[in-house]
Amino acid sequence: MGAREARDNLRAIVEQIADDEGPFLILRDAQPMAVLIRYTEAERWQRIDRALWHLHGMHILPELAHGAAEIEAIVRGERTPTMSEIGAIDVGHDIGRLLHSIGISDARQKFAEVLDEVGIGRPRTLVTGGRLIATLIRPMEYDRLMSLSRIVAWFKMHGLDLAATSDEASYDWLHDFRAGRRPAAAEDEESATA
Repeated sequence: MGAREARDNLRAIVEQIADDEGPFLILRDAQPMAVLIRYTEAERWQRIDRALWHLHGMHILPELAHGAAEIEAIVRGERTPTMSEIGAIDVGHDIGRLLHSIGISDARQKFAEVLDEVGIGRPRTLVTGGRLIATLIRPMEYDRLMSLSRIVAWFKMHGLDLAATSDEASYDWLHDFRAGRRPAAAEDEESATA
């Protein structure tokens, strides 16, 4: 939808986001400017981004994989990333930044400014009724997050929920995985479903 339409209908659009509709792509001059997602989704991606940063600190860059088989080799340490690969991937991402909040009324009045801020990598979270409801992020950041979905699924299938893990739990999981032991998180998940 166009920026003017989004601004004029912002309250209704945010209500749709609250009802699990969306995401919504916002255009300005026929160019993608922002994607509006649920705030809870933005929070989830922040946790995943932090978990990936922790893995990066251990020289594990699953984003380099072109398929599931490559993810396993990277996690096992069979493929060491080059310094240029580390530099290209291990950079700050929009979703990892502090999400600044703004009320819907203020956002409508300053919508062009809000889109400009989002356009330079500063996500904005829309507030209504004292609740954080929706977050505006750049389209390229949204695309990056969607491309991480297969990585998130791979880790979850192997017993590590990147959206819910701690740094210590990630380290323990990695140690178990590399030692060929079934990670404790996977065993807990399996017994819970039995």
